[in-house]
Amino acid sequence: MKSLIWSLEEKIHDLIDKHLFWVGIVIILVVTLLIRLHLMPITMLSGDYLNYLEPWVEYYQENGIIKGLSENVGNYYVPYNLFLAIIAFLPGEPWRYIAGFSILCDYVSAYFIYLIAKMILSENDCPFKRKRSVIVALVSLLLPAVLLNGALLKQCDSVYTCFIIISIYYAMKKRYSLSLIMLGISFIFKLQAIYLFPVFIMLYIFRENRLSLFHFLWIPIMYLIGGLPAIFSGRRILDVYDIYWHQINSEGYNAMTIHMPNLYNFGLEDYPALSLPAVLITLCIFIFMALTLQNYRSRLNGTTFLYLSIWCLWTCIMFLPAQHERYNFPVLILLTTFYLITDIRKCWVAIIINIISCVLYGNLLFGCLPLDETIWAIFHLASYIYMTYDLLKLIKIKNI
Repeated sequence: MKSLIWSLEEKIHDLIDKHLFWVGIVIILVVTLLIRLHLMPITMLSGDYLNYLEPWVEYYQENGIIKGLSENVGNYYVPYNLFLAIIAFLPGEPWRYIAGFSILCDYVSAYFIYLIAKMILSENDCPFKRKRSVIVALVSLLLPAVLLNGALLKQCDSVYTCFIIISIYYAMKKRYSLSLIMLGISFIFKLQAIYLFPVFIMLYIFRENRLSLFHFLWIPIMYLIGGLPAIFSGRRILDVYDIYWHQINSEGYNAMTIHMPNLYNFGLEDYPALSLPAVLITLCIFIFMALTLQNYRSRLNGTTFLYLSIWCLWTCIMFLPAQHERYNFPVLILLTTFYLITDIRKCWVAIIINIISCVLYGNLLFGCLPLDETIWAIFHLASYIYMTYDLLKLIKIKNI
C-alpha cells in the first residue's frame, strides 16, 4: 500500500514539475484580468470619464452618430469619436466598452512584447527564450500604470501605445510599410504617437535600404482615411483635419509641463516665451543623436533599434512643452521590457520611473500623496541621462 502511495505521489510531483510553469502563467494571466474587471466599474475616480467621455457618449445617444460626427464633439480625432458614437447605442454602461477597449489593447500589446522579447533573445542567443519572453509580457500587464490607466482612468493611452509597440515590432523585422501603417493608426488615436517618428527619420538618414520615403506617406494616408467618417457625415474638411492643431493650442496645453516631472519643473514655466525654444531644442537633441550614431549605424540591430525607439519617446516627454503625466505610458512599458530582456541589473531605471508614475497616478486618482514635482523631476532626469549614456555605450562600444 505504501509503495502505491509513494508511486502516486511521485507521479503527482512529476506532473507538477512538468506543468508548473504554464499553470503559474495561466493563474497570473487570470489575475491580471480579474484586477482589471474589479477596477472597470469604478467611475467616480476618473474625472475625464465623468466630465468628458460619458457626456460625449450621451450626446451621441441623443443626436445620433451622423449628427454627432458632423459636429465638434470632444477633442479626440475621428476614429475614437466614432468608437464613442458606436458604443452609445450598445447595451450597458459606456464604461464597459471604453475600459474594455483599452484592456483589450493591453493584452494585444503584451502579445507583441512577447514577440519582441523572443526576437531579441534569439538575436543574442539567450537560453529559455520562450519562457523568458512570456514572463516579460506578463510583467508588462502588471505594471501599476498599465493596470490603472485603462481600467480605472478609462483613458486610451493603451490604444495608441498598442499600435506603437506593433510598429516597433514590424520595424525590427524590417517590414517598414506595415510598421508605418501601424504608426499611422496609432497617430489617429493620439497625437503623441508622433514621438516615435524621429527613429524612422534616423533610419532613413542611416541609409536603411528597405526604408523608402514612400513608406512615410502611410502616416498622412492613415490620417486622411481616419477623418473620412466625419467628412461623410457632413463636417467641414478643415474642421476635421486641423483637430490636432486646435488640440495643441487649447487651454489645456498652454503650460510648459502638465504634471510631468521634467526639465521645466525647475522654474522654466513661461509657456509663451519658452514653448517654441523647447520644440527647437528637442529638434537639436535629435540631430545631435543622429550625428553621433551616423558612424556606428552598422551596429543598429533589433536590440539597439528598440532602445533607440524608447529613447526617442522619452526625449520628447522630457523636452517638449505641455506634457501630461500620462504621456510616458509607452516608455514605462517598453523600458521595463527592454531591461528585463537584456540586463536585469539596469532595471533600477525602470523601477524609478514606475515609482514616479505611481506617485503621479496616486495624486491624480486619490489625492493622497504630497507631490513635489521638482524632486521627482531630478530622479526622472537622472534616469533619462543614464539611459542616454547607456544607449550610446551599447551602440558605440559593445559589438552586438
